[in-house]
Amino acid sequence: MTCKSVGGNPTATLRWFKGKGDHSDGNEPLVSVSSTSGNMVTSELSFLPTPGDNNAIYRCEATNSAINLPLTAVVKLNVYFAPKSVNVSMNPAQPVSGQPLNLYCTSESSNPPATIVWIKNHDQTREIRGVTEGTRPAPNGGSSTTSRLEIMPSSSDHNATYYFGPVFEPSIALIEMIEKESKTFEMRAVANPTSITYTLYKGGQQSSSFTPNNGKLVISNVRREEAGNYSLKATNSIGSAYHHFQVKVKCKAEGSVLV
Repeated sequence: MTCKSVGGNPTATLRWFKGKGDHSDGNEPLVSVSSTSGNMVTSELSFLPTPGDNNAIYRCEATNSAINLPLTAVVKLNVYFAPKSVNVSMNPAQPVSGQPLNLYCTSESSNPPATIVWIKNHDQTREIRGVTEGTRPAPNGGSSTTSRLEIMPSSSDHNATYYFGPVFEPSIALIEMIEKESKTFEMRAVANPTSITYTLYKGGQQSSSFTPNNGKLVISNVRREEAGNYSLKATNSIGSAYHHFQVKVKCKAEGSVLV
């Protein structure tokens, strides 16, 4: 996000804060990068949004010695994020041939609300649309969606399987390491069919910086140039899902002391 101030003598100092309150809320300024060109000051705030940033308020304040109260610009974020998992239940709990059975699929919080499709026995050519029971407010300003599918089970439905694309389990969103350090992180998706292919991307391009290995991300001898924003894609025969994360690399001081 970019904040600009034009004019003023002296030129303004720009600072970013999270939250819409005044300084009495105890918020510390966020780390940003500022530059000056003539009488225009520009401040850039860069970060990797998480579901917790949905509906968050960020504000930029401009101050100089000529004003008592800062000039303020405010932005409210609308962050898209996928549901972390879905849950399937049925009523009655013990299906009986020839008697109605209701299947319920409920997604965790997402923005926008999830669209739920039922697939029987891996036949993607025959998507089954259930009845959306509605959405309800869920964590991080998102929505939880419930879909109901009513069927009349028969003997042919015994051991029938319903398939779904990958859904990532809760995984780390910020990785901080020291240069040349090696670590392994859990980044696992669940799906049915369970055969999942993982692919790593950086800046929209496929990356070989780190090794995704069966739900684990292996980082070996990390280098400072490998810092940045990454996406891990999980794919099975039904679909794909992404987990976004940021890598920060701390570097030891280098140089010499002259006496």
